[in-house]
Amino acid sequence: MVKTVEEAANTLQLPHKQMISGAFHDALFLARVAPAACRDDLCAVP
Repeated sequence: MVKTVEEAANTLQLPHKQMISGAFHDALFLARVAPAACRDDLCAVP
């Protein structure tokens, strides 16, 4: 499906970028600029 969308964007001469997808916790990116809180060394655990 990604290739189909990329080909369509190329055909229409639309700018585009491929993005890496993954299941990341928000704290992964927040930790670069500020501390992230956890309780009992766990975060995002119901």
